[in-house]
Amino acid sequence: MMSPEIAAAVLVPVIAFAVRLAIARITAKRTKELTIKLSPDREETINVPVGATPADVANAVQQSMALEEQVYAALSAILHGANQIQIGAGLGPDFIVNVAGRRLAIEVKRDLGRLGRERLLKFSEGAPNTERLVVISPEPPPKALMDATQDLRNANRLQFVQLPGDKAVADVLRNALAIA
Repeated sequence: MMSPEIAAAVLVPVIAFAVRLAIARITAKRTKELTIKLSPDREETINVPVGATPADVANAVQQSMALEEQVYAALSAILHGANQIQIGAGLGPDFIVNVAGRRLAIEVKRDLGRLGRERLLKFSEGAPNTERLVVISPEPPPKALMDATQDLRNANRLQFVQLPGDKAVADVLRNALAIA
């Protein structure tokens, strides 16, 4: 028979390991939303795993900013110069562009998981006198978001554009925004 001290010495680490594993599984898919002030009139909202380290947060911000820079470069190329692009501020969209007489608000999101109808409406409010909000992301919008925004999409007030990894961003945006 095993003494209680030996049993405790063996069981405590096993139980601790099982608890850590259970917590890791529970929090693995959970994310938190962080809003980072970049300048007095600019901020970036990102989603990171609940257990994200400062390095994870910095990496997520860097990826988000790189995606925005990629979209900005593509817009500049297809609109023949940056003078057709206005950089958004505050809680508004990332860019406002003039395309063939239409004024479009553009929001670039790396992750659409926590994006909801209310946030999309705030982006639109931050860009008055725009025809529609175009949300650009490397991932498809979740079904719940598509369902919640069906009326906006039907009224042509909202458009989702997915950037596939195998195509040039400029080509995808040219087609999505109907730029000749």
